Amino acid sequence: MSNTQSVIIRKARLDDEPHIREFTKHTFKYGDYVGDAFAGWLGAACDVWVADIGGIPVGVTCVDYPAPGEAWFQGMRVHPDYRRQGIATMLTQACIKEARERGARIARAVIDFDNYRSIGLAGSIGFKQVAELIEFDVYPELLIPYEPELAVTRLEPHRAAEAWGLARKDIRYIGTCYGEWIALSPDNLRLVAEKGYLLIAQAESGELVAGALLDDCYEDDHTEHSEPGLEQEITSFFGSLEGIRALIHHAAGALYREASRRGGIPRRLRPSVEAKSPALEKLRQIAHLERERLKAARGTPDSKSTAEHSLTTEGKLTSEGRLTADDESTTEHESKVQRKSQGQPVIETGDVMLLWEYPLRISD
Repeated sequence: MSNTQSVIIRKARLDDEPHIREFTKHTFKYGDYVGDAFAGWLGAACDVWVADIGGIPVGVTCVDYPAPGEAWFQGMRVHPDYRRQGIATMLTQACIKEARERGARIARAVIDFDNYRSIGLAGSIGFKQVAELIEFDVYPELLIPYEPELAVTRLEPHRAAEAWGLARKDIRYIGTCYGEWIALSPDNLRLVAEKGYLLIAQAESGELVAGALLDDCYEDDHTEHSEPGLEQEITSFFGSLEGIRALIHHAAGALYREASRRGGIPRRLRPSVEAKSPALEKLRQIAHLERERLKAARGTPDSKSTAEHSLTTEGKLTSEGRLTADDESTTEHESKVQRKSQGQPVIETGDVMLLWEYPLRISD
């Protein structure tokens, strides 16, 4: 649809929300998060921009500032009737200008690997792809409980430099809350540790052997169940295979606990990792191990000898959200597995996202 009216790029207002909800509700087959996030963006320290035609918003985007000197571009949406008219470019240019004025040195965004229109826009403006992010889906009800020899806890901020010494071998970025990624640095690790999001696995001696960032739980509105389906993201794995495995089991336990508190279903844990990180191969090995343990729980004869642990433990969630040995009998757990999981993997590869950067240099 062609429209000759002038496009005005302006800061968003709360009374724009009904229009934003209306033109974004069919972005994807399951809807869109932007309508729900819009009011929260306005209430946070974000820059929220709209493209206005005749007093009506027909485009929207948001810039957050998750770390000093770093801007995060997200939620770019244009009304279907006004696409291919340069509105997304105008919105992005407004974001760049404001982010630069606010002192940001770098801007980042993620784009689905098959969103060719957005990829083309990013490239035309000057963004460069810097990483590929591989997402996984972990189904907590299929994880067979076990007792790791490692303790899982939150990283104390004063240990950020220690964590950085281990993390820098495996990752370049930290996946923070709500899908935002920031540069790996001691200061940024301290930042997320102060917010309580950085999990570590450590040996009895106190040696730090692995880490990851565990986001808040959120409800998936697209589940077919009447109870709320809870999901949780865990990103930026670094360290040993056994340490990463302990973190995944801990996170699954925490998701179960939160689902129980809310009266919901622990639907899915969503790990993500950089494609060039050594942690990617470790996650694949963990997926294989957990698949073999699940086969053993189902009674598959050829998997009994390959499962790492015998299935004689029972599973319980402690107040810390860890799986320990008393909650339900092995027989009950195996029965649940048989009912819910025929043919379903414990851990499977999900989406692929592309991370893009734009240097906010004054000379641009």
